[in-house]
Amino acid sequence: MSRRIRKSTKADRGPAQLPSPKPAISRGWIAVAACIALATFAVYARAIPHPFFELDDPFYVSKNPHVLGGISQWGVKWAFTTFKCCNWHPLTWLSHMLDCTLYGPRPAGHHLTSILLHIANSVLLLFVLWRMTGALWRSAFVAALFALHPLHVQSVCGCQNARMC
Repeated sequence: MSRRIRKSTKADRGPAQLPSPKPAISRGWIAVAACIALATFAVYARAIPHPFFELDDPFYVSKNPHVLGGISQWGVKWAFTTFKCCNWHPLTWLSHMLDCTLYGPRPAGHHLTSILLHIANSVLLLFVLWRMTGALWRSAFVAALFALHPLHVQSVCGCQNARMC
C-alpha cells in the first residue's frame, strides 16, 4: 500500500496573513509627547533672555547684513550661493533671515525658534520610533534622552556650556 503525498495549495493554508496595523495615536501618546515637549521647554527656556554668543553669532546673525535684512529675493539668492563660515547651508541662512524678519535683531526670538525646532524634532523622533516599533515607553525614553541630553545645549541655546543657559 502506497500513500500519495499531496502538495498543499493556497486554499489549504488559510487566509493570508495581513500586516499588523500600525497603532493609532492615542491620548497616552499625546500625553507622553506633551511631557517631552514641556520638559524640553522647561530645560532650555532659560536661554531665551541671553544675548548672542560672541563665538560665531556675529558671523551668522548679529553682524551679518544679509541676514539682518530678513527674507528678500537677494537674501535667498545669497543664501544659496555663499560659502560664508566655510559651509554651504542655505536652510540655516534662511532660518536666521526669517527670524530677523519676525523678531528683528533681538536674540530672544532666535533662541525661542531654536528651542521650538528642537522640541519639534524630539516629538518627531518619538513619533517615528513609536510607529516603527510600537513600543511607546521605549520610544519615549529615547526621545527624552535626545531632547534633554546636555550635548544639545550649544546647538539649541547657542551657549558654549550648560552653565550659561
